[in-house]
Amino acid sequence: MNGRPIIWAFATVIVTFALRRILARLENGQPILSKLSAFRRLWPAGLRGTTGEGAQELIVTIRLYSGGMGDREERGRIIALEHELSAAIENASAGEFDGDEYGGGICTMYMYGPSAERLLAVTSPILKDFHAPSGSYVIKRCGSAAEDERRIPLDA
Repeated sequence: MNGRPIIWAFATVIVTFALRRILARLENGQPILSKLSAFRRLWPAGLRGTTGEGAQELIVTIRLYSGGMGDREERGRIIALEHELSAAIENASAGEFDGDEYGGGICTMYMYGPSAERLLAVTSPILKDFHAPSGSYVIKRCGSAAEDERRIPLDA
């Protein structure tokens, strides 16, 4: 007996199931590889382009009105913000938008470049227009030490 048709049928079911899950995540505004940015931050500096030696970072933390992972509308609004931030950073040649993480009632976005001050100057007008909920903030990190870090509230 030839087992190939059974193997193909099984593989087709698995692929179909995986594609349905991916499409459902996309429809809900969820990232497909949500933890990819976390892995990028663990790589050696030489493998990360603008996130390498001398790179500075801007970390935006937005409180979610609906808590947890946020609702569909809130995630859609944040995704639009991310696209706007990414385009502005790229157009200004200020660095790169690295990605986001959702959980615990917050969304955290990561941006890297040669100057955190420049990243802040490029992104501040966009973040102000977003009208983030109270308790949202930006961390501007100019080096690896904690004293090179400044927390800036977004609701101020």
